[in-house]
Amino acid sequence: MRIWVISQAFKPEPCTPSVRLASLAKQWQKSDIDVSVLTAMPSYPNNHLYEPYQNKSSFMTEEIDGVHVYRHWLHLSPEKTTKSRLIRQATFALSLLKNIILPSGGSPDVIIASSPSFIPTISAWVLSLRFGAKFIFEVRELWPSSFIELGLLKDGKILDFLIKVEMFLYKRADAIITVTDKLAESLVSRGIPRRKIHVISNGADDDEIIKTEQALKDGSVERLRTELQISPMTKVVMYMGEHENAQALGQVIDAAKMLLSRSDILFLLVGDGSDKQRLKSISRGLPNMQFIHTQDLQRNSTFYGLADICLIPLKDIEGLKSIIPPKLFESMSSGKPCIASAAGETAEAINKSRTALIVPPENSEKIAYAILKLIDNPDKAKLLGLKGQKWVSDNFLYSKLANDYLNVLKNTLGIS
Repeated sequence: MRIWVISQAFKPEPCTPSVRLASLAKQWQKSDIDVSVLTAMPSYPNNHLYEPYQNKSSFMTEEIDGVHVYRHWLHLSPEKTTKSRLIRQATFALSLLKNIILPSGGSPDVIIASSPSFIPTISAWVLSLRFGAKFIFEVRELWPSSFIELGLLKDGKILDFLIKVEMFLYKRADAIITVTDKLAESLVSRGIPRRKIHVISNGADDDEIIKTEQALKDGSVERLRTELQISPMTKVVMYMGEHENAQALGQVIDAAKMLLSRSDILFLLVGDGSDKQRLKSISRGLPNMQFIHTQDLQRNSTFYGLADICLIPLKDIEGLKSIIPPKLFESMSSGKPCIASAAGETAEAINKSRTALIVPPENSEKIAYAILKLIDNPDKAKLLGLKGQKWVSDNFLYSKLANDYLNVLKNTLGIS
């Protein structure tokens, strides 16, 4: 079987589609599946081309974790608006169609494209027609409805166009992959046949558990603590990920204000995004807040090793109630206790498994209370972290998820 994965973001970019698809592709490659990734030049999160890729041609190839990666040009600008985002998607989508160079393995049997980068998904469908391949549409969140709730889009011609494109792609996909049951239910309610929808959850890379343990043993964590000038007696409450509207990180800053009297607690926010400057502005003067830029994926395990508690905050909107943030699985895999400020699918999963503390979204007071509950009960915190790690290890490692995904692809192709 030959699989093409089309994604605007891919390793080494530290974002959700990159981590998910890179982990799946690596596992498929280990199973002797011929995998090629068609992606853009790496620029996330600041829309600046990564230094190793500067002065390269507009189309280049490389190999990552044994996977063939084909990088395409896209237009980059420092702006972080909806318009600039659509321009980046459109230019990458056109590059995909322009640089139709067959990988050494030949034409694909299956082409997988992942939302919410919808314009490249159109190119993926076109390429599936060109090569007679099955078209698999992976839906990681509901768009454009979530864009509206987050204030990224308003009613108008663009929204009408996106809705038409969305339904067009759903109907023409040979199979649809969603990451939660609620996403699948939503598609069925809109007239998409249930038989073509399959749920393959987000998860954690198998190697991350080992990497965090190694970072704790080899001194990397202590060196990082020294680098950041954090006292050995200080408890670190960490959020690592995108600083966007969807995370509503103001709730974390408000919780930090409530815990100012606890000089032994530091809030560490690691990442970048369009909301970061505003967050830094409203937290100015808080001695228990520290911001760090997005880190290389290889360094994530060291930051998890440093953390005493991991936060997974979400905004209180309907669109986010149908997903489980990938950071939940990644954080749990590190063995650290987690507090999720979320509702819907996330709350249901945590309440059922009892693997983290769950509080209502955008409730800073309850976030602060949950933090104290774990900080002041270290044995309970440790037990919760180990329980979460086991839950992920038993159910959500990408080695297992990749095999489930592969079975869906084989069924779609009609092979055993």
